Amino acid sequence: MVIYIAGPYTAQEGKSVAQNIMAAEAVGKEVALLGHTPLIPHMNTAHWEQDDRFKSWTPEEIIERLCKPLIAKSDAILMMDGWAGSKGAKIEFEFVLGRSNIAIFHGLNQLKSQCGVAL
Repeated sequence: MVIYIAGPYTAQEGKSVAQNIMAAEAVGKEVALLGHTPLIPHMNTAHWEQDDRFKSWTPEEIIERLCKPLIAKSDAILMMDGWAGSKGAKIEFEFVLGRSNIAIFHGLNQLKSQCGVAL
């Protein structure tokens, strides 16, 4: 399965953007080790907020223009720990609700459980 990794990107709760990107990357690596293809949007747009060409783009605009098309092509979305505190991850989650063709995993442990991996 192609699994979109959803979680905090913007610095919040004492974590920097770089730490959030690294956390998403770590989850993506675990997804790959389970035999799936991770899609990590954090890495696709890493630090674009520092590029003058994108400074006018709101987080919502980035999600609409760059993330939702990727989610729509995915087989599943994995909601990382802490996703509920992220405005962007909430938008991504709401986008998936009602789409029967995209599975939702609430954390890596739920995916591992479905894959038959002992927790």
